[in-house]
Amino acid sequence: MTELKTALHNMFRMMALSVVSLVLSGCDGGLCLFGDGSSCFSAGSQKERLGYHAEAADYFGKGCALGDSPSCNRAGEIWTEGVVPANYYKAVEMFQAGCKKGFSDSCRRLGLIYREQFGDHQKSLRMIHQACRMNNQDACNDLGLVLREGFVMPPDDATAMDIFAHGCHGDNASSCFFLAGMLEERRMSDKAFVLYHKSCTLKHGSGCNRVGEIMVKNGESPTEAGEFFRKSCDLDFANGCFNLAELFFHGMENQKFREAVVLYSRACRLKHGHSCHILGEIMGNESYYAGDNVNMMHNMELSSLYLQKSCELKDGDGCNDMGTLYYSGERLAVNRKEARRFFWLACNYGNADGCVRLGHIYQDGIDVSPDGLSAEKYYLMACDRDNGEGCFRLASIYMKSSDETNENRTEEAYRYAQQSCSLDFAEGCRAVGEIFDRGIGRELDVVLADKYYDVACRMNDGASCFYLGVAYYSGRGVPQDYDISREYVMKSCEMGYAQGCTGAGIIYLNGKNVEVDEALAIKYLTLGCSLKDGDACYNIGVMYERGNGVPQDTETSKRFYGAGCDLGNTEACFAYDDLSSREPPADKGNMSEKEDEPAASDEGVKENTSAALEKVSGGKTENAAETGAERENVRAEDDKEKDADAEQKDKVTVSSSPFIPGNVNEVSGGTNDDDYIAGGSVPEKEKKVKKSGSGKKTAAGRKNVHKRKS
Repeated sequence: MTELKTALHNMFRMMALSVVSLVLSGCDGGLCLFGDGSSCFSAGSQKERLGYHAEAADYFGKGCALGDSPSCNRAGEIWTEGVVPANYYKAVEMFQAGCKKGFSDSCRRLGLIYREQFGDHQKSLRMIHQACRMNNQDACNDLGLVLREGFVMPPDDATAMDIFAHGCHGDNASSCFFLAGMLEERRMSDKAFVLYHKSCTLKHGSGCNRVGEIMVKNGESPTEAGEFFRKSCDLDFANGCFNLAELFFHGMENQKFREAVVLYSRACRLKHGHSCHILGEIMGNESYYAGDNVNMMHNMELSSLYLQKSCELKDGDGCNDMGTLYYSGERLAVNRKEARRFFWLACNYGNADGCVRLGHIYQDGIDVSPDGLSAEKYYLMACDRDNGEGCFRLASIYMKSSDETNENRTEEAYRYAQQSCSLDFAEGCRAVGEIFDRGIGRELDVVLADKYYDVACRMNDGASCFYLGVAYYSGRGVPQDYDISREYVMKSCEMGYAQGCTGAGIIYLNGKNVEVDEALAIKYLTLGCSLKDGDACYNIGVMYERGNGVPQDTETSKRFYGAGCDLGNTEACFAYDDLSSREPPADKGNMSEKEDEPAASDEGVKENTSAALEKVSGGKTENAAETGAERENVRAEDDKEKDADAEQKDKVTVSSSPFIPGNVNEVSGGTNDDDYIAGGSVPEKEKKVKKSGSGKKTAAGRKNVHKRKS
C-alpha cells in the first residue's frame, strides 16, 4: 500500500511539473517537444522574456536542430551577448547552421565573430560579403567599413561610398550616417549635415547626436541642439545623454543641475564611462549647487563606486582619480600597489596625468625599486600626449644628467623644456630660463633667462617670480630696482613659494627702499619656515636666541634650529648642537662669552643683510674674485668697528637663501661679513656650502661653529 501511494505521489508530481512547464512556455513548449521548430522559437522567446536565458538558449538550440533558422540565429546571439557565460564556439555552430539555412543575419554575425574574436579577416570578409549578396543592408554597411579600413584589401573609398549611398537610398539609417561621415571628412559639410539629419529621422541615435554637435559647434541655439541630443538619448545612445547633460550642467539658458545628474546617470547605465566619472566627482564634493542654490547631498562611498565603474568602462580620468584616492588615502585606505595599478590603467586608457604619476613612482622608488628608464618612458608617454608636466619632468631628468660631453642630453633637455613651455606649463618655461641661466648646452644668457622667468611668473610660478626678484635686486640681466625686486619676492611668497617668504623676511631686515620692520621680518620668516625652508627656520632661531624683534627665548630658538636642521640647513644643526652643549647662565656675573662679545653695528648688519639676496643669485657676478677681495676688506674694517660698537644690541643676520639655478655648488652658506656673528659664514673663497640636506657635521666644522658662537 505504501509503495502504491509513493508511485501515485511521484506521478502527480511529474504531472504538476509538466503543467507548470507548459504554463511558462505555453503550448509552444509542448509542441516543441513533438518536433515543431517554430514552436521551439516561440517557447524560447517566452523563457527569455521571463529572464530564463539558459533555458531559452536550450529551446532555441532545439529549434535550430529542427531546421528553424531564426532559432539558430537567436541561439548564437544569446551565446555572445553575455546574458549567459559567453561561448563563441557554440555561437559559431549556431550561426553556421543559420547561414546554411539562408538566414542572412547569421552569415553577417558569423563574419563579425571571425573578425572580432578569432582575428580571421579573410573568413570574416567572405561571410559578410555573402550576407550582403543576400540583401542584408547591415552586412553591406559592414562591407563598406571593411573597404574603408583596408583590413584585407587596399582601401577603396569609392566602392564604400557607393555601398552606403545605395543603402541610404533604401532608407537604411546606418548607411546614411556612414555616408555623411565620409562626406564630412571631405569637407562637404552641408551635404553631410543633410544626411546626418536623415539618419536621425530614421531613428539612428548617433545621427541625432551628430546633428546636435554640429549645431553647437556652429554656435546655433543650445536649446535646439538639445532637442537633437534628447532624441539621441531617447534612442539609448549614451553620447546623446552625455551631451545633453553637459548642456544642462554648464548652463544652457538656465542651468538645470538635477536634470543633468539624471542624464549623467542614464548615460552611465548605457556604459558611458566619462559620465560615471563625472557622477563620481559630483558625489565626492561636499556640495554642488545650481543657479537656484539647490544643494546636492554628497556620498563618498557612492563617489568611489562611480569612479571605479568609470575605470572599468576604460575612462582614463576615472582610473587616475581612483589611483589618487588609493595613493593619498583621502577616502580609501592607503594602498600604493592599487594606486600604481590604477595609474597604469589610466595611462593605458590615454590619461596623461596617470603616466606622469607612474613616472613619479618609478623615479622616486615609491613601493617599487627606483627605475629611471621606466620613469622616462612614462614621462615621454605623457609628453607625447601634450602634457606639459610630462615634458617638464623629462627636461629635468636630462638637465640633471647633462654635462659638456653629452650634447644629446642637453639638446633633449632644451627641446622638452621648450615643448613644456609651449604647452603653457609654467615650470617648463622656468626650466628654459634655467638652461640659459646655467648655460646648459647653450650660451650663458641671463637676459634671455629672465624673459623666460617672467613668462613663468605670469603663469603663477612662485619660483620664477622669486628668481626675478633676485635679478632686480642684484641688477643681473635687468636694471637694479629694489622696489620691483620686493614686488616679485612678495608675489612669490603669496604663491606659497617658501624661499620667497624667506626673501621677504630678508628684505624687511635689510631696509633697502623700505623701512626696517623686524615684526614683518619674523612674520615672513615664520611663514617660510612653515613652508619647510630650512634657512628661514635657522634665522628665526637666531632672532630668538638674540632677542631681535622677539623676546629672547633659548628654548624657542633651539626648536627653530632643530626644524632648520631637519630641513637640511647645516648651520642650524651646528647652532642646535651648540645651544644643547651650553649650560644656562647662573647669574649676570656668569654670562656666556657670547653675551660679552662685541656686537655688530646696526649699519654693519644692514650691509650684511643687503648682501643676502645678492648671494641668493648664486654668485653670478662676473667679478667674483674682486667681490671676494672686497668682502675681505669689509671684514677687516668690521673687526675694528666691533670694539667701538660693543655696547650696541646684537642684530640678526641672514643665512643662505635658497638655490637659484646658475651656480648650484657655489651658493655661500651665509650673508655676514663677520665670522663670529650668528648666521655668518667663513669667507666665500674658503667655504662652499653643499646643497640643502647634504651637509655633514664634521669635527672640524663643529669646532668652527663653537669658536664662532662661544
